[in-house]
Amino acid sequence: MKIDGGCHCGYITYEAEADPETTTICHCTDCQRLSGSAFRVVVRVPGDTFKITAGEPTIYVKTGESGARRVQGFCPRCGTPIYSTAEGDEPKFFSVRVGTVRQRAALVPQVQISLTTRLADRPRLHSQAGKAVSYGALIGCAESVQKPAGLLRCISLRQGSPRSKHVPRDQRSPGPVY
Repeated sequence: MKIDGGCHCGYITYEAEADPETTTICHCTDCQRLSGSAFRVVVRVPGDTFKITAGEPTIYVKTGESGARRVQGFCPRCGTPIYSTAEGDEPKFFSVRVGTVRQRAALVPQVQISLTTRLADRPRLHSQAGKAVSYGALIGCAESVQKPAGLLRCISLRQGSPRSKHVPRDQRSPGPVY
């Protein structure tokens, strides 16, 4: 499928061809550290289809625990990670960061890797009253999608079955402050 996307500030844009079946969650410690999260979601795209259409990414080359060197491309203005690839000129694949893809809703992860360094699912957080609550319950929803009429669709994952509710913009909780 054809994909396109870019960084948060709009300086970097790209296009590529991606197979949604290659969408992967990586739990390695490098992906945790470089994403600032518990995991990173990527889709592999053939190097001959990946084109930067605007801007020029800053490059950082990391050496993984295996000794392999990986090129990390990110926006020099806003810092958004865009891709990684092998160092060198051999035929390549790019691991495009799914959060930067405009069509990301169609890129459902099919594989998880580096499970030995995987962090716990749904962390348990304690409220001020000392009760354990899930993070999704704390912020009111697990996933937010902007709706045209100023509504936010929240998908709750309570008791294992998704439920949707619409919350008017002026009634939304700002969520936790970090």
